[in-house]
Amino acid sequence: MNREEGKEDGVFMLACNAKEEEPAGVWYIDSGCSNHVTGDKNVFTFLDESIQSEVKTGDDKKHQVRGKGDVLIKSKEGAKKIIDVYYVLGFKHNLLSVGQIMQKGKDVRFNDGFCVVRDKKSKLITKIQMAQNRMFPLKFVYEKMASFNAVMNNESWLWYHRYGHVEIMLDYDEPKSSHRPRNTTSL
Repeated sequence: MNREEGKEDGVFMLACNAKEEEPAGVWYIDSGCSNHVTGDKNVFTFLDESIQSEVKTGDDKKHQVRGKGDVLIKSKEGAKKIIDVYYVLGFKHNLLSVGQIMQKGKDVRFNDGFCVVRDKKSKLITKIQMAQNRMFPLKFVYEKMASFNAVMNNESWLWYHRYGHVEIMLDYDEPKSSHRPRNTTSL
């Protein structure tokens, strides 16, 4: 791919059998798709709109890439980040590229009507049953990033932080481990 001047060149292959727009949060694991892609700008936690390109689907239709960024989703283990997702204006489906998943060191296997994704240590990430349309839908709940400002009137808090004491108890009845920040990993 050519990244000069914010442009990327490439052929985008897509094989999608869905007939209508999918409900929010449904993504498909797609072995015919060369890049993660969505047409929903609202799901991005970061979007570099300087990335402009044109991609072609399997039916020879051309679509405009209007940016590339990150999508944050919730999982049982905490927040997970899907990186390098193309934003394609007007695209009706959300697709996860098997190739991109594998480039991140994940193992993707299709067998007995399931798509199984494992990490480098063979830990199960997800197991998706094939739908009636022979696709592998995955339902995500999106995680939104937020930032907060806190103003403390007591100067002892300021000194507490200056000395590197960043662990603050929000409720003294709960164990410290319940207030640890969640790590994010990429898919």
